[in-house]
Order: sequence, then C-alpha cells, then structure tokens
Amino acid sequence: MDKLLKVDNQIVGKLKDTEQLLKAITENMREILCIYTISDMQILYVSESFERIWGLKTEVVYENPEMVIETVHQKDKELFMNKMHHPGGTFDYRIVRPDKTIRWIRSSQTVISNEKNEPVRVIIVSDDITDLKEKEQMIFNADTLGAIGQLAAGIAHEIRNPMTAIKGFVQLWKQESINAYSDIILSELERVEFIMSEFLMLAKPQQSHKIEQINMRTLIEEVATFMRPEALLKNIEIKTQIDEQLPRLNVEQKQMKQVIINLMKNGIEAMLDGGILTVSVSVHSNKMFIEVIDQGIGIPEEAIPRLGEPFFSNKDKGTGLGLMVSKKMIHQHNGDLVFTSEEGKGTKARIILPVNSEK
Repeated sequence: MDKLLKVDNQIVGKLKDTEQLLKAITENMREILCIYTISDMQILYVSESFERIWGLKTEVVYENPEMVIETVHQKDKELFMNKMHHPGGTFDYRIVRPDKTIRWIRSSQTVISNEKNEPVRVIIVSDDITDLKEKEQMIFNADTLGAIGQLAAGIAHEIRNPMTAIKGFVQLWKQESINAYSDIILSELERVEFIMSEFLMLAKPQQSHKIEQINMRTLIEEVATFMRPEALLKNIEIKTQIDEQLPRLNVEQKQMKQVIINLMKNGIEAMLDGGILTVSVSVHSNKMFIEVIDQGIGIPEEAIPRLGEPFFSNKDKGTGLGLMVSKKMIHQHNGDLVFTSEEGKGTKARIILPVNSEK
C-alpha cells in the first residue's frame, strides 16, 4: 500500500512539474494560445499574451467569449465566424482594439476529436502580423508609385501641350463673346492642370536630392507663415507648439516642406466652419514627432488604412496622389506617416522621424 501511495505521489509530482512547465511556456510565448469548444464556443484556456495583442483582460474573455467576436473588424467578421464553426488551417483577419487601433492577426487552427472522431475542441495559435502586412503594403505602393512615376512625366507633357492651346482659345473666346460656359470650361481645365501637376510630383521623389542638417523649428515656422494667409481666408487660425530643445535633422528640406504644406492644406480644406489648425513638434525616445491636427470633418475609420493609395481620396475632388507622394518622401527619410481621426471632431497626421545625435 505504501509503495502504491509513493508511486501515486511521484506521478502527481511529475504531472505538477509538467503543468508548471507548460504554463511557463505558454505564458512566455509571443503568440496567443487558445483552446475552445466547438459546440458552445466556450473558452477553456487563453494565454497571457492575449492581453498584450488584443488589449483585453483574459478574465473578461473567460466570462464573455463574445467579446472576442465583437473586436473583429466588420469586414472580416463573416470569415472569422465561419472559421470558428468550421475550423482548420490558417487565416488572416483584422481586429479593432479598445484604443481604436487596427491590428492584423494570423491564426492557425488544430482540431481535437473525441473517440467517435467528432470534432469537439480547437487549439488556435494567433500572432500579430500587422508589421508584416504594412511592409507588404509598402512594397505594393512602392511598385505602384514606380510604375506611375515612369509614366507621369510623359503623360503630363503630352497632355499639357494641347491643354495650353485649348485654354488659350477659351480665354480668347471669353473676351470676344459673352458665354456662360466659358468659365465652366476654364475651371475644368484648371482642374486637369492640377491633376497633371500631381502626376509630375510622382516623378520628383525619384530624382536626386540634397540631404542636409536643418532646424525643424525654423522650417515649421516658415511653413506656418506661408500658409496663414490661405488659412485666414477660411477663418482658420494656425498655432504652433514646438519643443524648446530640438535636435537638428538630416533631411531633404524641400521635400519636408512639401509634405508639411500638403498635410496643412488637407487640414484647412477639411475645416469647413473654420477653427484651429495646430502644428506641434516634440522628441521622445530618439524620434521626432511632427503632428498636424485639424478640427475638421474627420475621416471614416474604414478609409484611414487606404490613405496614401493612388487615386483614393476622402475629398470630393481629390486624387490621393499628394498623400501618396508625401508617404513616399517620409519613407525615404526612414520615417513613417500615420493618421488618426474621429468623424465630426478632426484628424491628426503624425510624421515620425529618427533623430540625429547632434543638437
């Protein structure tokens, strides 16, 4: 009897050791490990990394598994539910965290069957692949920009030559006769000229440029001074908030000015009822943050990931090429350009750039 008890204790001890080892492994995994039942979608186990990636407490998910479903992006919800009820394989989807940020998740499912070979449980391993998706999108955008850039100059020049002639004859026609349609024609011709100018900008980032150390305070103040007359016409006040001690940046000055002017113009155009446009500059953790914050109409949540795509714009007459060029320029400086927005309250465009060691 004593021998049996000793053996039992040894088995229990080994089981506890194994349990602690498995717990240590799952708690230190970068990926999320989750086990749930297929019949009632009950979560049996979820690792601690869930809190870091999803932004929700594990206790909440145990009590209410539907909270996970609620976080899935509306466009991916049908795919997610189908995979939960018919598990197997790997699939990608988006989630919306409590802080409104969108993350890409890749989940791999393994089905566990009972003795009757009926699927009863699922082991699912999930990882945050947002960085991978962003890099894939950058490569796609770079290829698209390169293709458009090669065609841009030729197309623009080919169209501009006859455009100049047409515009000249319409202006002459307007002077010699009273015609209500001449102003409409000239307005639309100017619109075509604007699109051609944006096409030409696509080729400019490919050209050689001069990198130099600049004072970002001086650059921002110069751009703000340049933009104030346009802002005042629309009852908009431009404010700057710039840290006292800023390191000098190695940048191409003309490109940086072009990006900030473009962002400020977008902010001004979004503020239909006037307001305050704020440009701030700060430094944290060896990175400089340049933010352009408007009080405009805002951007729909589903449109934010598409900002910077060619020919996608939140404006009625926008082409999307300006933001595409701006993102390309910032990426050439090893930086990033990101947007956050709330409809009816405004939009924040944030440029993130690595700083130099020199002050």
